[in-house]
Amino acid sequence: MGLILVLVTTIGTMTREYQNNTFINLVTKGVSRSSIVLAKFVSSTVIFTLSYFLCFLICTGYTKYYFGSGLSKELFVSVLFLYSFFLLFLAVVIFSSTCFKKGYGGILIVVCFMGLLFLLNIVPKLHNWNPISLYSENMNILTGTLAYREF
Repeated sequence: MGLILVLVTTIGTMTREYQNNTFINLVTKGVSRSSIVLAKFVSSTVIFTLSYFLCFLICTGYTKYYFGSGLSKELFVSVLFLYSFFLLFLAVVIFSSTCFKKGYGGILIVVCFMGLLFLLNIVPKLHNWNPISLYSENMNILTGTLAYREF
């Protein structure tokens, strides 16, 4: 659910600039293309980081209030792994948004990237090096069935 939400909210960051011709105004003012894309990525990262950690604090406070102090020791590591995967995902979304003038091409690149990661996750030797394992093994790290030091 979170991946789809991040994809939908950020896929149009650069495509809207191309469609509304506001990208041309920025480039003619002397701003480099790389700094525009970097600014879009940084602003999306700041918004995502604030919302992610606000949700984390609310859920942690809710859990401590209703269920006591039964928080897992690996909670922060698990949250950090999931956060780092979402940053990679956000970078791929921004990159794919710059490659096409329509949003559909960007979505296609993101879906192909995620499909490739899932296919590479089948190979046991690549499992610990694959970024998708940060996302898929999150609950195993949280429950303690998988040590985070194995990554």
